[in-house]
Amino acid sequence: MNRIVPIISLLLAISCQKFAPKADAYGNFEAEERIVSAEATGKILTLNVEEGQDLKAGKQVGSIDSLQIALKREQLLASIRAVVAKSPAIGAQLAVYEKQTAAVRQQLATLDREKRRVENLLKNDAATPKQLDDINAQIEAAQRQMDVVGEQRTASNATLGV
Repeated sequence: MNRIVPIISLLLAISCQKFAPKADAYGNFEAEERIVSAEATGKILTLNVEEGQDLKAGKQVGSIDSLQIALKREQLLASIRAVVAKSPAIGAQLAVYEKQTAAVRQQLATLDREKRRVENLLKNDAATPKQLDDINAQIEAAQRQMDVVGEQRTASNATLGV
């Protein structure tokens, strides 16, 4: 240990001396600055370019670790699959609305025939005004039901559009 200390002192003394040659030129250097940007962010894996090398537009000079981008893509695809899985089957839902609409139309047609019968019977004093009122109330209820089915379909379409 005692022998190492003088050697270190000698090395420090030698390294502190000025053996470097003096500069033979002074001045300003001009350089053109170019910004090179990547299409994606990430860790640079390879960079095959030398300082001062001329490059052509569109030439690939390196590669970037795309693991994070690939994972983000997979995450987005999984989100899309989850949304699609939660979405109801559009065709089946529209078929239900069509069946409901057809049923209410049939009910309205039957009620209209019944209303004409009651009106004819009422003219001959064979029916009461209450019977006609009841038929009219049933027709109004069926028309409201038709409106509700239409509104449900419109709301469903808006939800599915989102």
